[in-house]
Amino acid sequence: MKKILSLVSVVVLALILAACGNGGDEKDKTITVGASPAPHAEILEKAKPILEDKGYELKIKTINDYTTPNKLLNKGELDANFFQHTPYLDTEKKDKGYKIESAGNVHLEPMAVYSKKYKSLKELPKGATVYVSSNPAEEGRFLKFFVDAGLIKLKDGVKPEDAKFDDIVENKKDIKFNNKQSAEYLPKIYQNEDADAVIINSNFAIDQDLSPKDDSIAIEKAKNNPYANLVAVKEGHKDDEKVKALVDVLQSKEIKDYIEKEYNGAVVPAE
Repeated sequence: MKKILSLVSVVVLALILAACGNGGDEKDKTITVGASPAPHAEILEKAKPILEDKGYELKIKTINDYTTPNKLLNKGELDANFFQHTPYLDTEKKDKGYKIESAGNVHLEPMAVYSKKYKSLKELPKGATVYVSSNPAEEGRFLKFFVDAGLIKLKDGVKPEDAKFDDIVENKKDIKFNNKQSAEYLPKIYQNEDADAVIINSNFAIDQDLSPKDDSIAIEKAKNNPYANLVAVKEGHKDDEKVKALVDVLQSKEIKDYIEKEYNGAVVPAE
């Protein structure tokens, strides 16, 4: 009787271990990614069948703001997120203590300036109001448009990508920068003509059928741009097999060709 019970126990234990093993294998083959709707989620949809051929199931959670994806990733509710660039990630880690790192760059969304009233930055009137997002990591990115146009000067030694609004030492047209709103609200401000000009992140512009290339009055250059969008993961996980599979697909020629064809310069593959 004892032998039978022992045998039964061994069988039950084996079944439990097998079930746990299968669950672990299944989890390792599932990649859950939080992403902005456009172009990030669209690019991931294109990557989904490629990853499926490699044995991975890609689950995409669309998130239309800049604060939730890192929060969910840091809590372990996502395997990765895909919506941000390195300066923003660095700021989030510094301000919120997130243990997150980049697993690789994928594409650049050239930021652009839009206006329904003026055709160039130099046409902006004295005292013009320019609406930008409340993202402090991109203040230098906003200011570079006006530095390049010769409308403002920064403190000596301050690089545009590192600049803050407080670093402005000369503002020829007394341009006012309104940074009280989240990035997702900027297209509506532009459409309502509530500002002289609006600087809009390309993902939100594309989502509202705006073309950074065709509809803007100024667009940033892609070459040597530090704002490439990346795949972020929890620290210590960038070398996980499924993370490497995800990044390899997103950096593949097939996805690069898709980006170049689909977005016509509004989104470009990272260098």
